[in-house]
Order: sequence, then structure tokens, then C-alpha cells
Amino acid sequence: RSVFGLDSAGSKLVLEPMPFRFLCLHGYGQSADVFRSRTGSLRRALKSHVDEFVFLDAPHACKHFLPDEPEEAKSRFGWWDWVDAPDGTRHRFGWDASEAFLSAFLDSDERGFDGVLGFSQGAVAGSILCAKRPEQFGLAILIAGGLPSDLQMQQIMVAACTSSGALPKSLHVYGAADQLVDPQKVLDLVALWGSSAEVYGHSGGHMVPSTKEFRDAVCTFVQTTCCSNAPVTFGTSSSLHLLMFDELCSAMQVKYQPRRSYASNAYSHAKKKK
Repeated sequence: RSVFGLDSAGSKLVLEPMPFRFLCLHGYGQSADVFRSRTGSLRRALKSHVDEFVFLDAPHACKHFLPDEPEEAKSRFGWWDWVDAPDGTRHRFGWDASEAFLSAFLDSDERGFDGVLGFSQGAVAGSILCAKRPEQFGLAILIAGGLPSDLQMQQIMVAACTSSGALPKSLHVYGAADQLVDPQKVLDLVALWGSSAEVYGHSGGHMVPSTKEFRDAVCTFVQTTCCSNAPVTFGTSSSLHLLMFDELCSAMQVKYQPRRSYASNAYSHAKKKK
């Protein structure tokens, strides 16, 4: 979004970027308040670009990984949940209700949103929203969110991404030491997203990174998207891997590959760059 205003001399109209508004979706077993507290340093870094961060609680109370304290357990939410059958299979449920909840919220919101900030399960939910509603979101910051392993959720994601036209610009963040979301799953989603996706890798685990390098990378991504529609490539260092999808493929001297093959090669390339 942009707006016309006067320059510092008050003599000429100039086009200035308007501050963005972000929808923020927490991970499984968290809440809006928890996600707000864990993104404090990132939000402060983005204050010149983002006018408002709106945090929502997912509609489902979690059934797993609950604390012993009953009152604390009441504030653990998820965008979907699961049950394990006696034969060892896992059945997920709840996304349809969550999608309806999010859609109703977006449809009733008068201001609208420019971007999505999501973590883990919330990043997957945000990905599906952006893919299904590309006209409503200009960018997405997706932390520790990969292509779901669950076949049904995977089909929902693939259908959403492939049925849409141009997908919003996205920054996909993975942790090399993440034990809950395989970094390869994040890169699977990058490959599915296509040329509007960028990647940031860090050495940590399943978390919102707190380093200055990460905050700078996100600020650069948001500022670039805010001020220009032209794609920009970023340099890399041992601690910062922020690449356009086409640059990743060029660096590996390969053309676009099927999702699984690309993810494996891209992850190997990122590890070698450390």
C-alpha cells in the first residue's frame, strides 16, 4: 500500500509507503499472548514498517503436550489437532473449523491486512490463507512452517498453492537444528511456492530467532516488499541465508526440479554455505 503526501519542503507530492498491518498466527500449544511475547524484539525492529500486529487465538483447545497446571492448560490452542488410532495411524481434525473461523474474521475486518506472520502450525495456516486469498495479502513471514506430512493437510496446501495465480511474496524461515519441523519440509514448501519465495536459515531449533541478523533480514524483506514490486536478491554469509528461489537454483546449477528433489539439494546447499 502507498499514499501520496508532501515532501519535506511541502512543495511536491511524493509516493510514500503506508505502514503495514499483520495478522499473526501462533503455533500449536501456544496462544496469542505467548506469540506476542515471543515476537517482541522482531516487532520492535519492524515498528517503522508495520503499523499494527493483530494476534488471534486458534479456536481449538489442545489435546497434547499440556502442562500439569489445569488453568495453564486452558490457554493452549491449536489450528488443528489429532488422535492416534490403535493401528498406529494418526488422524488430524479441526482445520475446516479453523479456516472458517479465520475466513469469517477476515471478511468482517474493515481495515484489511497486508501480511501474515506465522509460526509452526500457524505458519502452515498462514500459508494456506495466503494461497487461497492472494488478493488480500501482499507478503508472508513463515517461521518453522513446512509442507505438512499429513496427506490430507498436504493435499489442501498443494491445491491452494497450485490453484492460485501469483502467490504473495514470502520469507520462509527454518532452523537447521529443528527437531519438530524438518528443514527439508520448509524447503518443500518453498519449492511449491515458487519464485516469490525467499529463504532464511539459522542454526537454531524450533523457535522464533532472536538474533540481530534475523531481524535485519526480516526488515529488509518487508521494506523491499513495501517499497518496490521488483524482486531483490540478497547476499549470504555464514549466519545469513536469504535467497530468492531462482538464485538458489542458479547457485546449485540446476533448473526447477520436482518438490522433493529440490528440497534435498537446497538444504544440502544451505548447509555447505555455513
